[in-house]
Amino acid sequence: MDKYNAEYGIFITTSDFSRSAIEAARQGTRVITLINGEDIADLVAKYKLHVREVTTYELGDFYHTEDYTVKR
Repeated sequence: MDKYNAEYGIFITTSDFSRSAIEAARQGTRVITLINGEDIADLVAKYKLHVREVTTYELGDFYHTEDYTVKR
């Protein structure tokens, strides 16, 4: 950011940043704010942007047993 005389910088990705990208963002006197996919999800939830709470259920291992195999 110093190179461009910028006051601040923000990089946003739906993925994640590599270790070298994080290190590069911290160099200089003006750091770059990095926002990854997890941060985006947190911000969306925090500000309730087009989201609603839902209940989810996780299935157990019952469907992996031999008792439930389809015989042809």
